[in-house]
Amino acid sequence: MLGDLLLRLVIDYPSVPRKRRGELTRQEPVSENSMLKLHWSARARLRKRLYAHMLIAMRACPRYERAVQHPALPPERRVVRFLRRAGPGTGVRRMDATNFAGAMKSCLDILKPDSGRNRGLGVIHEDSRLWVREEYVESSDADAPVGKLGIEVYAVADSEPKWR
Repeated sequence: MLGDLLLRLVIDYPSVPRKRRGELTRQEPVSENSMLKLHWSARARLRKRLYAHMLIAMRACPRYERAVQHPALPPERRVVRFLRRAGPGTGVRRMDATNFAGAMKSCLDILKPDSGRNRGLGVIHEDSRLWVREEYVESSDADAPVGKLGIEVYAVADSEPKWR
């Protein structure tokens, strides 16, 4: 059972340059495998670009103030759902669940509050299983835009049991 929808963001799906023999051939969607192959500085640039896209989308969202965790209030548990259009007819290959989860780790880190190393938006208290449940959904709906990533954040109803 999901609680209230706090935030819905739609951003361009992150992509990384694909090079062959030093020349750029195309941009490919981020997956866990492509993230691991990136140089550390390229990975940092990708995270900065993601942060900027998510910050712009979040500021445009009418529920922005309600979604951000305020330090004075007790933190709530949240459900973060990542939505992506893939499958036949879209030209985008489906990823297995762990690959999609690995690709979205940077997005989940950006939703956390600021820490010493990472800039964050403060939408979730912490990304441990105690505070957040993630869902990764790949659909082939004609309504979903290709090349976009949807991020939805829900407040968890109090009646749900704690996750461990």
